[in-house]
Amino acid sequence: MILCQEGYQANSLITAGLQSRAIDGVVLSPRYHSPSELAMCCERYATSGAFVMIDSEFHLSLLDEASVMRLREYEHFRSGLRRRDFSGTAIEQFVSRVLALQRECRVSAIVSPTVALDSFTDWRSQVFLSLAEESVAQHDDSADPPLYLTLVLGDRLLADSDQVDDLLDMVTTLSCQGFYLVANRLSAQDTLWASGGSALQLSNLAYVASALSGNGFDVIYGYAGLDACVLMASGASSVASGWFKSQRGFCLDRYLAGPSYGRQPRPAYPSLPLLSWLYLSPDLEIIREQGWFDRVVSQSPGDEELRVGQFDTWRRAETTDGLWSVLRQMQTAYGSGDVASRRALYGALQSASAMASELRSSLPLESSFSHLTNWSEAMTQLSRKLGESPDE
Repeated sequence: MILCQEGYQANSLITAGLQSRAIDGVVLSPRYHSPSELAMCCERYATSGAFVMIDSEFHLSLLDEASVMRLREYEHFRSGLRRRDFSGTAIEQFVSRVLALQRECRVSAIVSPTVALDSFTDWRSQVFLSLAEESVAQHDDSADPPLYLTLVLGDRLLADSDQVDDLLDMVTTLSCQGFYLVANRLSAQDTLWASGGSALQLSNLAYVASALSGNGFDVIYGYAGLDACVLMASGASSVASGWFKSQRGFCLDRYLAGPSYGRQPRPAYPSLPLLSWLYLSPDLEIIREQGWFDRVVSQSPGDEELRVGQFDTWRRAETTDGLWSVLRQMQTAYGSGDVASRRALYGALQSASAMASELRSSLPLESSFSHLTNWSEAMTQLSRKLGESPDE
Protein backbone atom coordinates (compact mmCIF):
# COMPACT_ATOMS: atom_id res chain seq x y z
CA MET A 1 0.00 0.00 0.00
CA ILE A 2 0.94 3.63 -0.50
CA LEU A 3 -0.11 5.64 2.55
CA CYS A 4 -0.10 9.33 3.39
CA GLN A 5 2.08 10.30 6.35
CA GLU A 6 -0.11 13.07 7.69
CA GLY A 7 1.25 16.58 8.11
CA TYR A 8 -0.02 20.11 8.62
CA GLN A 9 -2.97 21.19 6.43
CA ALA A 10 -3.80 17.69 5.42
CA ASN A 11 -7.45 17.05 4.67
CA SER A 12 -7.82 18.25 1.06
CA LEU A 13 -4.64 16.51 -0.12
CA ILE A 14 -5.53 13.25 1.61
CA THR A 15 -9.12 13.35 0.34
CA ALA A 16 -7.97 14.03 -3.21
CA GLY A 17 -5.34 11.30 -2.98
CA LEU A 18 -7.88 8.74 -1.80
CA GLN A 19 -10.42 9.75 -4.45
CA SER A 20 -7.87 9.45 -7.24
CA ARG A 21 -6.50 6.20 -5.76
CA ALA A 22 -3.05 7.75 -5.58
CA ILE A 23 -2.95 6.47 -1.99
CA ASP A 24 -4.58 3.56 -0.19
CA GLY A 25 -4.76 5.03 3.29
CA VAL A 26 -3.28 7.33 5.90
CA VAL A 27 -1.13 7.37 9.03
CA LEU A 28 -2.76 10.04 11.19
CA SER A 29 -0.92 12.29 13.64
CA PRO A 30 -2.57 13.45 16.89
CA ARG A 31 -0.34 16.54 16.79
CA TYR A 32 -2.74 18.13 14.31
CA HIS A 33 -6.09 17.17 15.84
CA SER A 34 -8.08 17.33 19.04
CA PRO A 35 -9.19 13.85 20.21
CA SER A 36 -12.71 14.41 18.83
CA GLU A 37 -11.36 15.66 15.49
CA LEU A 38 -9.08 12.64 15.23
CA ALA A 39 -12.02 10.29 15.68
CA MET A 40 -13.95 12.12 12.96
CA CYS A 41 -10.99 11.91 10.58
CA CYS A 42 -10.73 8.17 11.14
CA GLU A 43 -14.43 7.75 10.47
CA ARG A 44 -14.35 9.87 7.32
CA TYR A 45 -11.36 8.12 5.77
CA ALA A 46 -12.41 4.62 6.83
CA THR A 47 -15.86 5.18 5.31
CA SER A 48 -14.16 5.82 1.97
CA GLY A 49 -12.49 2.40 2.22
CA ALA A 50 -9.07 3.69 3.24
CA PHE A 51 -6.58 1.88 5.46
CA VAL A 52 -6.36 4.03 8.62
CA MET A 53 -3.63 4.04 11.26
CA ILE A 54 -2.89 6.37 14.17
CA ASP A 55 0.72 6.96 15.17
CA SER A 56 0.27 7.88 18.85
CA GLU A 57 3.69 9.62 18.73
CA PHE A 58 4.36 8.45 22.25
CA HIS A 59 8.08 8.48 21.46
CA LEU A 60 7.96 12.29 21.65
CA SER A 61 7.25 11.93 25.39
CA LEU A 62 10.96 11.71 26.19
CA LEU A 63 11.62 15.18 24.78
CA ASP A 64 11.63 18.37 26.86
CA GLU A 65 9.96 21.50 25.54
CA ALA A 66 9.16 19.85 22.23
CA SER A 67 6.74 21.21 19.64
CA VAL A 68 3.99 18.65 20.20
CA MET A 69 1.07 20.95 19.39
CA ARG A 70 -2.29 19.27 20.13
CA LEU A 71 -0.66 16.08 21.38
CA ARG A 72 -0.84 17.58 24.89
CA GLU A 73 -4.62 17.14 24.79
CA TYR A 74 -4.33 13.33 24.86
CA GLU A 75 -4.36 11.23 28.02
CA HIS A 76 -1.54 8.97 26.85
CA PHE A 77 0.97 11.82 26.41
CA ARG A 78 3.22 13.44 29.00
CA SER A 79 6.24 15.50 28.07
CA GLY A 80 9.74 15.02 29.50
CA LEU A 81 9.45 11.42 30.69
CA ARG A 82 12.54 9.90 32.33
CA ARG A 83 13.68 6.40 33.18
CA ARG A 84 12.03 6.59 36.61
CA ASP A 85 8.65 7.18 34.94
CA PHE A 86 8.56 3.71 33.39
CA SER A 87 7.60 1.45 36.24
CA GLY A 88 5.64 -1.69 35.46
CA THR A 89 2.37 -0.05 36.46
CA ALA A 90 3.16 3.08 34.42
CA ILE A 91 3.94 1.04 31.30
CA GLU A 92 0.67 -0.80 31.69
CA GLN A 93 -1.19 2.53 31.90
CA PHE A 94 0.67 4.07 28.95
CA VAL A 95 -0.18 1.11 26.73
CA SER A 96 -3.76 0.98 27.96
CA ARG A 97 -4.30 4.66 27.08
CA VAL A 98 -2.70 4.38 23.65
CA LEU A 99 -4.76 1.32 22.77
CA ALA A 100 -7.93 2.93 24.19
CA LEU A 101 -7.41 5.95 21.94
CA GLN A 102 -7.34 3.71 18.89
CA ARG A 103 -10.22 1.51 20.02
CA GLU A 104 -12.36 4.64 20.23
CA CYS A 105 -11.56 5.42 16.59
CA ARG A 106 -12.29 3.53 13.41
CA VAL A 107 -8.83 2.22 12.52
CA SER A 108 -7.55 -0.63 10.39
CA ALA A 109 -4.66 -1.46 12.71
CA ILE A 110 -3.67 -0.97 16.35
CA VAL A 111 -0.20 0.60 16.65
CA SER A 112 1.86 0.22 19.82
CA PRO A 113 3.54 3.06 21.74
CA THR A 114 7.33 3.02 21.79
CA VAL A 115 10.49 4.96 22.57
CA ALA A 116 13.20 5.76 20.05
CA LEU A 117 16.17 3.39 20.15
CA ASP A 118 19.69 4.75 19.68
CA SER A 119 21.26 1.67 21.24
CA PHE A 120 19.99 -1.76 22.14
CA THR A 121 22.14 -1.71 25.27
CA ASP A 122 20.79 1.30 27.21
CA TRP A 123 17.69 1.65 29.44
CA ARG A 124 15.46 2.68 26.54
CA SER A 125 15.81 -0.76 25.01
CA GLN A 126 14.20 -2.32 28.09
CA VAL A 127 11.43 0.28 28.04
CA PHE A 128 10.87 -0.43 24.34
CA LEU A 129 10.64 -4.16 24.99
CA SER A 130 8.28 -3.68 27.96
CA LEU A 131 5.99 -1.42 25.92
CA ALA A 132 5.98 -3.93 23.06
CA GLU A 133 5.30 -6.93 25.31
CA GLU A 134 2.56 -5.05 27.19
CA SER A 135 0.96 -4.08 23.86
CA VAL A 136 0.90 -7.75 22.85
CA ALA A 137 -0.59 -8.67 26.22
CA GLN A 138 -3.35 -6.03 26.06
CA HIS A 139 -4.20 -6.59 22.40
CA ASP A 140 -7.37 -8.64 21.92
CA ASP A 141 -6.98 -10.79 18.83
CA SER A 142 -10.69 -11.54 18.69
CA ALA A 143 -11.97 -7.96 18.97
CA ASP A 144 -9.19 -5.55 17.98
CA PRO A 145 -7.79 -4.74 14.55
CA PRO A 146 -4.37 -6.35 13.86
CA LEU A 147 -1.48 -5.20 16.07
CA TYR A 148 1.59 -3.44 14.65
CA LEU A 149 4.56 -2.82 16.94
CA THR A 150 6.43 0.44 16.41
CA LEU A 151 10.19 0.48 15.80
CA VAL A 152 11.90 3.90 15.80
CA LEU A 153 15.55 3.13 15.10
CA GLY A 154 18.29 5.75 15.38
CA ASP A 155 21.37 6.21 13.22
CA ARG A 156 23.70 5.01 15.98
CA LEU A 157 21.91 1.70 16.33
CA LEU A 158 21.66 1.26 12.56
CA ALA A 159 25.42 1.77 12.30
CA ASP A 160 26.02 -1.29 14.52
CA SER A 161 25.18 -4.54 12.72
CA ASP A 162 25.60 -6.62 15.88
CA GLN A 163 23.02 -4.54 17.73
CA VAL A 164 20.66 -4.83 14.77
CA ASP A 165 20.97 -8.61 14.95
CA ASP A 166 20.29 -8.54 18.71
CA LEU A 167 17.22 -6.41 18.15
CA LEU A 168 15.88 -8.77 15.49
CA ASP A 169 16.48 -11.79 17.71
CA MET A 170 14.25 -10.14 20.30
CA VAL A 171 11.41 -8.67 18.24
CA THR A 172 10.88 -11.68 16.00
CA THR A 173 9.67 -13.60 19.08
CA LEU A 174 6.79 -11.15 19.63
CA SER A 175 3.26 -11.98 18.55
CA CYS A 176 1.87 -9.33 16.22
CA GLN A 177 0.72 -8.74 12.66
CA GLY A 178 3.65 -6.57 11.74
CA PHE A 179 5.84 -3.56 12.44
CA TYR A 180 5.60 0.16 11.81
CA LEU A 181 9.24 0.94 11.01
CA VAL A 182 10.69 4.46 11.29
CA ALA A 183 14.30 5.62 10.91
CA ASN A 184 15.24 8.41 13.35
CA ARG A 185 17.95 10.33 11.51
CA LEU A 186 20.55 12.47 13.27
CA SER A 187 20.20 15.10 10.56
CA ALA A 188 16.79 16.31 9.46
CA GLN A 189 18.35 17.28 6.12
CA ASP A 190 19.65 13.84 5.17
CA THR A 191 16.36 12.30 4.06
CA LEU A 192 18.09 10.69 1.07
CA TRP A 193 20.83 8.93 3.08
CA ALA A 194 23.56 10.86 1.25
CA SER A 195 25.93 11.55 4.16
CA GLY A 196 29.00 9.54 5.07
CA GLY A 197 28.14 6.30 6.84
CA SER A 198 24.58 6.30 5.56
CA ALA A 199 25.13 3.33 3.25
CA LEU A 200 25.70 1.01 6.23
CA GLN A 201 22.76 2.50 8.13
CA LEU A 202 20.43 2.17 5.16
CA SER A 203 21.56 -1.38 4.47
CA ASN A 204 20.89 -2.34 8.10
CA LEU A 205 17.46 -0.69 8.00
CA ALA A 206 16.72 -2.64 4.82
CA TYR A 207 17.98 -5.80 6.54
CA VAL A 208 15.52 -5.20 9.40
CA ALA A 209 12.68 -5.00 6.86
CA SER A 210 13.95 -8.13 5.09
CA ALA A 211 14.31 -10.14 8.30
CA LEU A 212 10.89 -9.13 9.62
CA SER A 213 9.23 -9.90 6.30
CA GLY A 214 11.07 -13.20 6.08
CA ASN A 215 9.69 -14.13 9.50
CA GLY A 216 6.13 -13.57 8.33
CA PHE A 217 5.58 -10.03 9.61
CA ASP A 218 4.03 -7.21 7.60
CA VAL A 219 6.26 -4.11 7.44
CA ILE A 220 5.02 -0.53 7.03
CA TYR A 221 7.85 1.95 6.43
CA GLY A 222 6.93 5.36 7.82
CA TYR A 223 8.29 8.78 6.87
CA ALA A 224 9.39 7.48 3.49
CA GLY A 225 10.70 9.47 0.56
CA LEU A 226 12.30 8.24 -2.62
CA ASP A 227 14.36 5.93 -0.40
CA ALA A 228 11.19 3.83 -0.16
CA CYS A 229 12.40 1.80 -3.14
CA VAL A 230 15.20 0.31 -1.01
CA LEU A 231 12.76 -0.73 1.71
CA MET A 232 10.23 -2.07 -0.80
CA ALA A 233 12.86 -4.24 -2.42
CA SER A 234 13.79 -5.48 1.04
CA GLY A 235 10.32 -6.55 2.16
CA ALA A 236 8.29 -3.50 3.24
CA SER A 237 4.78 -4.05 1.90
CA SER A 238 3.63 -0.47 2.56
CA VAL A 239 5.24 2.95 2.74
CA ALA A 240 3.90 6.24 4.11
CA SER A 241 4.94 9.63 2.78
CA GLY A 242 3.65 13.19 2.47
CA TRP A 243 4.15 16.68 1.09
CA PHE A 244 6.60 18.27 3.55
CA LYS A 245 10.21 17.14 3.95
CA SER A 246 9.36 16.37 7.59
CA GLN A 247 6.96 13.69 6.28
CA ARG A 248 9.66 12.14 4.10
CA GLY A 249 12.26 11.69 6.84
CA PHE A 250 11.98 11.50 10.62
CA CYS A 251 14.29 13.32 13.04
CA LEU A 252 13.48 13.82 16.73
CA ASP A 253 15.60 16.97 16.89
CA ARG A 254 13.21 18.67 14.49
CA TYR A 255 10.55 18.69 17.22
CA LEU A 256 12.90 20.49 19.62
CA ALA A 257 13.31 23.36 17.18
CA GLY A 258 9.59 24.17 17.23
CA PRO A 259 7.43 25.04 14.23
CA SER A 260 9.36 26.40 11.27
CA TYR A 261 7.93 29.24 9.24
CA GLY A 262 11.02 30.00 7.20
CA ARG A 263 11.59 30.03 3.47
CA GLN A 264 9.61 27.53 1.43
CA PRO A 265 11.67 24.77 -0.18
CA ARG A 266 12.52 25.11 -3.84
CA PRO A 267 9.95 23.40 -6.09
CA ALA A 268 11.27 20.03 -7.18
CA TYR A 269 10.18 17.13 -9.34
CA PRO A 270 10.51 13.45 -8.30
CA SER A 271 12.22 11.73 -11.23
CA LEU A 272 11.75 7.97 -11.32
CA PRO A 273 14.45 7.32 -13.96
CA LEU A 274 16.95 9.30 -11.86
CA LEU A 275 15.60 8.09 -8.49
CA SER A 276 16.20 11.70 -7.43
CA TRP A 277 14.58 15.08 -6.95
CA LEU A 278 15.17 17.62 -9.72
CA TYR A 279 14.81 21.33 -9.03
CA LEU A 280 12.28 22.80 -11.43
CA SER A 281 14.42 25.90 -11.83
CA PRO A 282 16.91 25.87 -13.33
CA ASP A 283 17.43 22.11 -13.72
CA LEU A 284 14.21 20.79 -15.22
CA GLU A 285 13.88 23.93 -17.34
CA ILE A 286 17.39 23.35 -18.77
CA ILE A 287 16.73 19.65 -19.32
CA ARG A 288 13.51 20.48 -21.17
CA GLU A 289 15.23 23.12 -23.31
CA GLN A 290 17.87 20.58 -24.31
CA GLY A 291 15.19 18.11 -25.42
CA TRP A 292 15.95 15.58 -22.67
CA PHE A 293 12.69 15.89 -20.75
CA ASP A 294 11.42 12.44 -21.77
CA ARG A 295 14.56 10.84 -20.33
CA VAL A 296 13.83 12.04 -16.79
CA VAL A 297 10.02 12.10 -16.74
CA SER A 298 8.20 9.83 -14.29
CA GLN A 299 4.87 9.39 -16.10
CA SER A 300 3.17 11.19 -13.21
CA PRO A 301 0.18 13.55 -12.95
CA GLY A 302 1.19 17.03 -14.04
CA ASP A 303 3.91 15.88 -16.45
CA GLU A 304 2.19 17.31 -19.50
CA GLU A 305 2.05 20.82 -18.05
CA LEU A 306 5.77 20.65 -17.35
CA ARG A 307 6.41 19.27 -20.82
CA VAL A 308 5.05 22.48 -22.35
CA GLY A 309 6.88 24.69 -19.88
CA GLN A 310 4.05 25.51 -17.46
CA PHE A 311 6.27 25.29 -14.40
CA ASP A 312 4.14 27.67 -12.34
CA THR A 313 1.42 24.97 -12.17
CA TRP A 314 3.71 22.68 -10.15
CA ARG A 315 2.74 23.36 -6.54
CA ARG A 316 2.38 21.36 -3.33
CA ALA A 317 -0.51 19.24 -4.61
CA GLU A 318 1.28 18.42 -7.87
CA THR A 319 4.50 17.60 -6.02
CA THR A 320 2.64 15.26 -3.68
CA ASP A 321 0.71 13.56 -6.48
CA GLY A 322 3.97 13.15 -8.38
CA LEU A 323 5.69 11.56 -5.39
CA TRP A 324 2.81 9.18 -4.66
CA SER A 325 2.76 8.20 -8.33
CA VAL A 326 6.49 7.45 -8.25
CA LEU A 327 6.07 5.38 -5.07
CA ARG A 328 3.27 3.41 -6.72
CA GLN A 329 5.49 2.68 -9.72
CA MET A 330 8.35 1.71 -7.42
CA GLN A 331 6.05 -0.71 -5.63
CA THR A 332 5.11 -2.33 -8.93
CA ALA A 333 8.75 -2.63 -9.99
CA TYR A 334 10.44 -3.54 -6.70
CA GLY A 335 7.68 -4.32 -4.22
CA SER A 336 7.95 -8.11 -4.21
CA GLY A 337 10.74 -7.90 -1.66
CA ASP A 338 12.61 -10.83 -3.22
CA VAL A 339 15.98 -11.27 -4.88
CA ALA A 340 14.52 -10.35 -8.28
CA SER A 341 13.25 -7.04 -6.86
CA ARG A 342 16.62 -6.25 -5.33
CA ARG A 343 18.45 -7.01 -8.57
CA ALA A 344 15.99 -4.88 -10.52
CA LEU A 345 16.52 -1.97 -8.14
CA TYR A 346 20.29 -2.37 -8.26
CA GLY A 347 20.13 -2.19 -12.05
CA ALA A 348 17.91 0.90 -11.88
CA LEU A 349 20.42 2.54 -9.55
CA GLN A 350 23.24 1.87 -11.98
CA SER A 351 21.20 3.37 -14.81
CA ALA A 352 20.26 6.39 -12.70
CA SER A 353 23.89 7.00 -11.75
CA ALA A 354 25.00 6.79 -15.38
CA MET A 355 22.29 9.21 -16.49
CA ALA A 356 23.09 11.61 -13.62
CA SER A 357 26.77 11.62 -14.60
CA GLU A 358 25.89 12.32 -18.23
CA LEU A 359 23.54 15.16 -17.30
CA ARG A 360 26.00 16.74 -14.88
CA SER A 361 28.81 16.60 -17.43
CA SER A 362 26.66 18.28 -20.09
CA LEU A 363 24.42 20.71 -18.19
CA PRO A 364 24.88 23.18 -15.29
CA LEU A 365 22.54 21.40 -12.87
CA GLU A 366 22.12 22.23 -9.19
CA SER A 367 20.31 19.06 -8.06
CA SER A 368 22.29 16.52 -6.08
CA PHE A 369 22.63 12.87 -7.02
CA SER A 370 25.19 11.91 -4.37
CA HIS A 371 22.75 9.58 -2.61
CA LEU A 372 22.77 7.16 -5.55
CA THR A 373 26.23 5.90 -4.63
CA ASN A 374 25.13 5.19 -1.05
CA TRP A 375 21.96 3.44 -2.18
CA SER A 376 23.92 1.18 -4.52
CA GLU A 377 26.39 0.39 -1.75
CA ALA A 378 23.52 -0.29 0.67
CA MET A 379 21.99 -2.77 -1.78
CA THR A 380 25.37 -4.43 -2.27
CA GLN A 381 25.85 -4.78 1.50
CA LEU A 382 22.31 -6.10 1.94
CA SER A 383 22.74 -8.65 -0.84
CA ARG A 384 26.01 -9.79 0.70
CA LYS A 385 24.34 -10.25 4.10
CA LEU A 386 21.49 -12.21 2.51
CA GLY A 387 23.91 -14.40 0.54
CA GLU A 388 22.86 -12.98 -2.80
CA SER A 389 24.53 -11.25 -5.70
CA PRO A 390 23.25 -7.70 -6.36
CA ASP A 391 23.22 -8.36 -10.09
CA GLU A 392 22.73 -11.46 -12.18
